[in-house]
Amino acid sequence: TNDTDVDLHVIEQPGEECYYSHKNTAIGGMISCDFTQGYGPEEYLVRKAVKSTYIVRAKYFANHQQSLTGAATIMVHIYKYYGQSNQQKEIVTLRLSSNQEMIDICKVNFNDDIQQISNNTATNNQNLNTNIHLHVTCDGCDMSPIKGDRYKCLFCPDIDFCQSCKSISRTNHNSNHPLLCVKDSSEYPKSVYLNNHNKINHKNNQCNSCFMKPIIGIRYKCTCGINLCEKCEFMGLHDTDHRRTKIVKSE
Repeated sequence: TNDTDVDLHVIEQPGEECYYSHKNTAIGGMISCDFTQGYGPEEYLVRKAVKSTYIVRAKYFANHQQSLTGAATIMVHIYKYYGQSNQQKEIVTLRLSSNQEMIDICKVNFNDDIQQISNNTATNNQNLNTNIHLHVTCDGCDMSPIKGDRYKCLFCPDIDFCQSCKSISRTNHNSNHPLLCVKDSSEYPKSVYLNNHNKINHKNNQCNSCFMKPIIGIRYKCTCGINLCEKCEFMGLHDTDHRRTKIVKSE
């Protein structure tokens, strides 16, 4: 969200924290410039990771807009083995609801295989015991209802994954689509993020970036006069300093 300050924090072991006030760590971790006016991105890089567990966090530090905007949406791109033939990429989208809120995004394990599997299994079992998403089926393994964290695609009308399936490459879903992590589906019964976006039809508007006409899904109207579809807005294909109006109803 424009004019919103969301900070990236990475906790290295044995507890050193890399963030805007501590940009360089003992093992060589570093973080990019502190973006205080929205969008970013803020990036963390460690060129040669030591065997350990890295905790990735986000903090909703401040909102600089003159009007109240409510929750902020953040998109996190996580790379392992960056630039190598076995590169792995994961996109996670989360919501921060209030100023000063801090959330854990994920844990990245650089340990031996046995310990890594054990840690992941323990995390999955813990989540399975806490969250149940009634009437929601995983499009990866057909778990119904989804237990644990639910991952809702923001670009596809009806695609959901469980925690185990969210990172698996598959032919029936674009891995570049961002996934919204939903902890409790009951908190979002009327949220536009959980609706079928194919029902939102802006009949007389065309996206000035990808030329979709009509725009299907959420439309973003910029103060400079152009319109953006939901995907082009998330990908940052227009000047991020311009203010937008989010339009979620069909015309």
